[in-house]
Amino acid sequence: MSSPKLTNLQLELLQIFSYNVQESQLLHIKQMLSEYFAKQLLQVRSYP
Repeated sequence: MSSPKLTNLQLELLQIFSYNVQESQLLHIKQMLSEYFAKQLLQVRSYP
């Protein structure tokens, strides 16, 4: 079974974050990404 290909976003994030971070930093990054994508979803849903 072949693995699914990574998206351009996933590849970019892998390159940017190719180093270890502290757990607190990881949680902060996850929170920022969650907030960003939540805002994007709300903007898409607000268009008629």
